[in-house]
Amino acid sequence: MPMKFSQIEIGTSFYYRGLRYTKTGPLQATIAGTTNPQLIMRSAVVQSVDEVENAPAPASPSPHERLRRAIELYHNECKAVVMAVAADADSLALEQLEQNYRALLDTLEQE
Repeated sequence: MPMKFSQIEIGTSFYYRGLRYTKTGPLQATIAGTTNPQLIMRSAVVQSVDEVENAPAPASPSPHERLRRAIELYHNECKAVVMAVAADADSLALEQLEQNYRALLDTLEQE
């Protein structure tokens, strides 16, 4: 649960803006591995070490979602190549690419 810097005891480690600090004074803390004090406002919102380091890892996308993203990336790359080669964006090659893309996605959704 986020808290204010002023609520942390001196000597306690915490996270602020993605970096791990240790509180060294009422308005000071040092980044882990350094000795230079940094000024931190009393009202700055910080997170406890336990909260950050023990947070559950974000859920990884399903194999279905990873495949869908890969297909979309491939399609966008192909489309960029076809548009660069084609004299106009309404070319037959671009229409065929779009039809194949939709058919591929339809097949994926049926699985």
